[in-house]
Amino acid sequence: MTDRAQRIAFMLLPGLDHFTHDLIACLPVPGALEVKAFPLRCLADLDAACAWANDPVQDAIWFEFCWPPAPALIAQYDFAGRRVLMRIHRIEAYETRHAATAPWHKIDDVIMVSQDMAARLRAQVPGLEPATTLHVVHNGVDVDRFVPRAVEAFSIGWCGLLNLRKNPLMALEILHLLRQDDLRWHMHICAKGGDPVALDNFSYLRRRLGLVSAVTMDGNVSAANMPAWHARNFVLLSTSLHESFGYAMAEAASCGCDIVMLDQVGAAEFWPDEMRFGTAAEAAAMIKAARPGRWREMVKQRFSLDAQVEKLRRILRPIYNDRDVPRIGAADELLDHLANGHRAIRLDTRPKDEMEAAEFLLGSVGYKPAGKYPGGVLFQV
Repeated sequence: MTDRAQRIAFMLLPGLDHFTHDLIACLPVPGALEVKAFPLRCLADLDAACAWANDPVQDAIWFEFCWPPAPALIAQYDFAGRRVLMRIHRIEAYETRHAATAPWHKIDDVIMVSQDMAARLRAQVPGLEPATTLHVVHNGVDVDRFVPRAVEAFSIGWCGLLNLRKNPLMALEILHLLRQDDLRWHMHICAKGGDPVALDNFSYLRRRLGLVSAVTMDGNVSAANMPAWHARNFVLLSTSLHESFGYAMAEAASCGCDIVMLDQVGAAEFWPDEMRFGTAAEAAAMIKAARPGRWREMVKQRFSLDAQVEKLRRILRPIYNDRDVPRIGAADELLDHLANGHRAIRLDTRPKDEMEAAEFLLGSVGYKPAGKYPGGVLFQV
């Protein structure tokens, strides 16, 4: 092992890097943990990542999204003992076969963003564990960046792709119900496109319901401007048929918006009953009774970026720092620890004859040297 900080190489697919910016910025620990992003297009990109993360004992390769070409590249690549991690999101676990057919025998850890997504992956890959360790780590929001500002009364925010899963037609129905009582209600749409069926029908229904002037299309709001976009709105409306977590809800709540969201599979893992509706009429009533500012403290307590980063650091720590890996200083401690069946043992450096005897004993029960740590040698089964 080199005498330096642990390194984590993040393999990012073009267009699928939007969930990693905060993690790459916040995960590093000076002198202990380094993080670097690499594009993932071909085997040469993996070569570059491994050339940087060149200590197989402590360094790791992180794949963000189980999406082509990642599975095929992992299957054919020799990681030379490096730890391989993958983070999976809703689309791979719910809408594609990419996660079900991934080369799990080469992936040491998989990180899911919800218990619902974890259950779906286990159902698709019955033999996943224990060869691959599954972790559930909820996403986190930078509550220092998403902060309350001046609220625009009667302003409803809606954001996401205009596709059928996001269910934008229901948002128009809810706005129409609200404006039957008060024409001041207005909706801001943050969207960077969508599918043709949803787009055409959204435009048609917007005209049919007389909502052209009541809906402002803000387009693709940049990540830098999203805190201000959320903070302006009185309430965030989510009509999505499914979310694995719901970044928009957490960010908007942190900005002080009240949240009114369609109840859907997995929502109860994150969001209280008071946020969730089942019908358009119920949603309209909740919006009328909205109380901006009431959910920010909940987001700080449950979904802070700091908490997410700390959980990931504990997962990423080198095996020789793991609390389950004992450190053996005195020779007479060795037999006791072998009887407990630890997956790895840290053996402090000792005189040559004692070291050889300890290595022979460890080898007789299946342990092999796996590299050095400061002051000794790491052995793994």
